[in-house]
Amino acid sequence: MWQIYPLLSGDDGLNDATVLARADLGIAMGKVGAQASIETADIVLLNDRPEKLTAAFEVLRITNRLVWQNVGIAWGGINHYELWYGRA
Repeated sequence: MWQIYPLLSGDDGLNDATVLARADLGIAMGKVGAQASIETADIVLLNDRPEKLTAAFEVLRITNRLVWQNVGIAWGGINHYELWYGRA
C-alpha cells in the first residue's frame, strides 16, 4: 500500500500505540494517555490542549525558513570567498 501525503494521527492515547507508530507523525495526549502511546508518539501534548498545535506549527514554519536563509547566506559567503581569494 502506498500513500501520496504524509499521515498524521492525533489520538487521546488510549489503546492507540500501534496507530501512532504507523503514522508519519503521531500526536498523543500526555495527561490522559497510556504510557505505551506516550512513548510511541512523536509529539506528546502535556497539557492536553490540541489548540496549541497551531502555534507549534507556526514556530516550525518560521524556524524552517530561518534555517534555509542561513544556509543560503553561508553558501553565498563560501562562493564569494572562493571567487575573490581562490580555493580555501
